Amino acid sequence: MMRTFIQFKDGVAFAYVNTPNETEGIEVFTDNPDQFLKKTFDGTNWADAELIRFAEVDEEGNIIEVRRTYFSSDVAGRPVITPEVKTNWKWVDGAWVEPAPVVEETPAPE
Repeated sequence: MMRTFIQFKDGVAFAYVNTPNETEGIEVFTDNPDQFLKKTFDGTNWADAELIRFAEVDEEGNIIEVRRTYFSSDVAGRPVITPEVKTNWKWVDGAWVEPAPVVEETPAPE
């Protein structure tokens, strides 16, 4: 008889294994093990894992690429993008900095 085990990376379900033997992971009894992927398990309940947005930045702290993952180890020290951060912000000294607004002055009428 085949058994299904959910495997985890960084506390998030990322794969399942069908095997007649015991293996690493949490055994589930279902015909649809895909339903557990991208979920966390606290020993009793399954919940959707948080999608993490993070940035690749250049030497000046400009965002050059935005990436998404469910696994904290994929972030690997790169800056996490919180909801208020926009793509024109900079990563400076370990914090996001909003750029100063550009104010255009209109010349006074002559």
